[in-house]
Parts: sequence; C-alpha cells; structure tokens
Amino acid sequence: MKQKKISAVDVAARAGVSRTTVSFVINNSPGKMISEETRQRVLKAAKELGYEPNEYARGLVQIRHNSIGVFICHTQSIFSDAYIPKVIEGVAQTLNKFRFQLILQPLRLEQSDYLKIAKKDNLDGVIFINVHDESTDFK
Repeated sequence: MKQKKISAVDVAARAGVSRTTVSFVINNSPGKMISEETRQRVLKAAKELGYEPNEYARGLVQIRHNSIGVFICHTQSIFSDAYIPKVIEGVAQTLNKFRFQLILQPLRLEQSDYLKIAKKDNLDGVIFINVHDESTDFK
C-alpha cells in the first residue's frame, strides 16, 4: 500500500495553524509577523510528520529554482590549478546547506551564450571562476 505524502495541510492540522502560516514558516518568508512559539510549533510538527516541501512546486510559485551555475572559464586550468577544485567544493558545500543545487558549466563561448545557458537551465544565479583580466566579456 502506498504511503500518503505529507502535505503542508497535514503540518497545519498538527500544529494548529493555517496552511498559509506553514508556508510562511517553511519558506522563511520575510516580513511575516509569526511568533517564535508558532514558528517552533510548525517546525516541530513538520519534523514529526517527516514533511518535505516539494521543491519543484516551490520553484514554480516563487519563480526560483534553487540552482546556481558555476561557469568555469579557461577549462584547461581546472586540472593544473589546485585552487579551482577547492573553490568548487566550498561553493558546493555552501549551496548544499541552503538546499541549492550546483550546475557546473565549462565555458568557451561568446558572452551572449552565458545568458542563454543561465535562462535555459533556470539558474537563479551564476558564479564565474577563472576569468582572466584580459577577458572583455565581463566588463
């Protein structure tokens, strides 16, 4: 028998609040006047029920996709420069804490293509690594 997926409505019922309040707490919505006691009650109910927000649905509503692109310029230096893998690892660890995914993209493209890739992959932001001073694409 298939187990029912826990929803924000279930969390709201357990915490004794509205579904909207659950949404504000789970999404950490700024400017919403929710008491710390209510916030903790919602988080406790979510944890007890094993609630996991649907990231795809959240992205549609918030127009966020929780994806950051790391564009690596001059890709030949990835293997010769020990600094680059360390930067990528640090970025990946930080993004993971905030439940963002990392999209690695080696580049040898014209400037206009960077924006096309970011839009096509629904990236919320881009980090460029190994951009050389002589590169005029980023000025």
